[in-house]
Amino acid sequence: MTDRIKKPRVPAPGRKRARVPLPAALPVPPVHRVPAHLARRFHQICLGVLSEVTAPEQLSPVEYAILGSLDDSPGIDQRTLAERIGMDTVSAHQSVGRLEARGLIKQTGRVLSVPVGDGLLGRVVDANEAYARPGNGRRPPSRKR
Repeated sequence: MTDRIKKPRVPAPGRKRARVPLPAALPVPPVHRVPAHLARRFHQICLGVLSEVTAPEQLSPVEYAILGSLDDSPGIDQRTLAERIGMDTVSAHQSVGRLEARGLIKQTGRVLSVPVGDGLLGRVVDANEAYARPGNGRRPPSRKR
């Protein structure tokens, strides 16, 4: 038995190669057409984008929500903060503790405030706006660091 290498067929000069039809697109399974699945997937995509925006500042999306909420309403307590961002009070307390340890939040008794000013929040907001503009996704933020 001889080992023969198959050579690719080359069409004769002046003849075009026959087009091979592409396989039909795979149908979307019914389980993926349910609104709950689509909402969950959309949430995953949004969290992924927000994580990319907040990662350079070593913030999680929840910590960014806390800083933004405190920037909007300085002087609120942890329970009000938890209600504003849709967290339970224990998780909010733990997140506030981490941010306070990093010096990003100042807590005086029950009152919270954000001493970081426009620096940190401004950079994250600018990066977030860069993603929000149509056609501008994944571009560097406009504000200088």
